[in-house]
Amino acid sequence: MRSSQYYILILLFSLIFSSALDAQVLDTAEIETMLQTNRADMLYLNVVSSNLPKDSDLQNQVKQSLEKTVQFDFFARMWAMQGRSGDSFRQIKASRIAMRDGYRLSLGYYIDTAWVLLESSAPIIVRSEDPVAKHYLQLGFRDLEAARILFRQGIRYPKPSPSLGIRSFFEGIRRIRRARRFGLLALIESRTPTTEKERFRTVTLDDLREAKASDDLDTRSNFDIVRDRLINLISRKILNSTIESDSRGYLISLNLLDLHDDNYARLLSDREPQIERIFDELDIKAFHQQESLPKRNSDNRFDVPASDSDPIKSIRDEQQ
Repeated sequence: MRSSQYYILILLFSLIFSSALDAQVLDTAEIETMLQTNRADMLYLNVVSSNLPKDSDLQNQVKQSLEKTVQFDFFARMWAMQGRSGDSFRQIKASRIAMRDGYRLSLGYYIDTAWVLLESSAPIIVRSEDPVAKHYLQLGFRDLEAARILFRQGIRYPKPSPSLGIRSFFEGIRRIRRARRFGLLALIESRTPTTEKERFRTVTLDDLREAKASDDLDTRSNFDIVRDRLINLISRKILNSTIESDSRGYLISLNLLDLHDDNYARLLSDREPQIERIFDELDIKAFHQQESLPKRNSDNRFDVPASDSDPIKSIRDEQQ
């Protein structure tokens, strides 16, 4: 009888221990997934912040957001390596709250740049009544409106749920970059002389036979084709290299070649990734400061007066 009771106790203990172990493994797997998502969103924001106007107030604000994002992400990874999933989760959440502000500021500026680009293309397209350029312009305004809707959705999500806002702003930046691609295509189409447009070129049967027999196919990517066309029009002074406008309440200056690079999420040639500088300047001591005991704690609370206690800040205050 006793042996059977002993066997039952051992079995129950094994079940409880295995359940706890499975829960810990599940927590670890979830934290790893969260860290991977956070790193991907952080790297995307890194390119965005690096490509913003140099030394502008906007870029400085997004830099500060990215710095907090990287710091909290580092803390989260330190806790994860120590197996403390709860502490790691809190730091991931703080990282994403800081990241949310950077995405929000960046998308707001991107929407303004798309307005400037599309509006600058509109007059000559309306005058020329070019159907292809008009179609590109309509597609650009369509994606611009979609990005504005995503921006409004993002700012309405509660701050304690940063991932929802980040996802809206992330998709908004993708849509606004596509809107600006259509804006550049509309600008190119409207400024290209009619004699140079492919659809107006006279084609003979000999041309078709030679094209079919030729192996010299254009293997360039869409990025290279549009960039080469922009360089061609700018070098011939058919198209200005920059567009400036203050129609959005402040001066916006757009370099068309830089704009084209940014539309494909490429780092501009004269910029350096912000995230590398932030990692080089990362304050490791801040992690240990979070672990240090306050001046008055449970061990010395009868010896140290309450007036000497360290000020206590809630996690919510730290994240704001």
